Amino acid sequence: MTQWLGAFAFSQSMWAFRGQAADNSVHAHASIQLSVAQAGVLSIKDAAGRIHTAEGLITRPGHRHHLLPTKAVTLVHIEPHQPLVCTLLAGAGDAGISPLAPFVIETLRHAVTLADCLAALAQLAPPRNHVLDPRIAHALDWLTGATASDAIAQAAAMCGVSDSRLRTLARESLGTSLSQWLTWRKLEASGRAMMTGASLADAAYAGGFADQAHFTRTMRKVFGITPQQASRILQRR
Repeated sequence: MTQWLGAFAFSQSMWAFRGQAADNSVHAHASIQLSVAQAGVLSIKDAAGRIHTAEGLITRPGHRHHLLPTKAVTLVHIEPHQPLVCTLLAGAGDAGISPLAPFVIETLRHAVTLADCLAALAQLAPPRNHVLDPRIAHALDWLTGATASDAIAQAAAMCGVSDSRLRTLARESLGTSLSQWLTWRKLEASGRAMMTGASLADAAYAGGFADQAHFTRTMRKVFGITPQQASRILQRR
């Protein structure tokens, strides 16, 4: 399997892929990743070389890994501040890669379309006690779409805390850094531009990257594939 083949779908704070997964380099992202084999099992190797095999796996933000090639997989990425994440991590322990709950596996396998996958996940009720620190919630709202190089410092000042304190609160609340979260949002903006037919150069601009080369390096680091690989999938939709 030398090529990624399949389809993408986006919704607010989530995106999904279904199809054939090919080679990808070791990477880490700011999202929670759900990986489900459409039949049988799949495997994910972590940065230490350990192979995790199951029908479905959940990977925490910032955990370096790569998915071993598989013919039929559904992948879902969810932003870490979403209340849904608490539901998905319930009972998963503290490991970077853990087995996914059977009811989530069945939900994703039985969804006819990727839009159905995202809609079904959105319906999973989060715990009543999930409350994101209001300072982080306010900062994330403000940072959405921010492009200034000192955006995090500006967000901290607006929230009445120091830059370092805001970064600490973010890591405690999200399991990842604010800078990684901002990179995730930039890649999401570029991905949405590619979905509308934008060129790779225009997609890089849409995400606020310095140039196409910067976009390529960042996507490989975060997702293990290049924009060129992602573009070939989109062209087959």
